Amino acid sequence: GLIVAEAGLYLVRMQPEDAASHYYLGRAWLAKGDRRKAQAEVETLRRLDPDTARQLLGEIHETK
Repeated sequence: GLIVAEAGLYLVRMQPEDAASHYYLGRAWLAKGDRRKAQAEVETLRRLDPDTARQLLGEIHETK
C-alpha cells in the first residue's frame, strides 16, 4: 500500500499532467484506506480527464 502510493507520488511529480498517474495514485490511496487523498486525485482528474475522474469516483463510492 504505502510503497505503491510512494511510487504513484513519484510518477505524479515527474508527469503532473498525466491522468493515468493520478488515477493509479488515487487507487493506491484508496487501497491504503485514505479516501480523502483518493478524492483529491479525483479533483485533479476532473481537469485532466473527466471520464477517468468519474471512474475513480465510482471506485471510491464502491468502497463505502
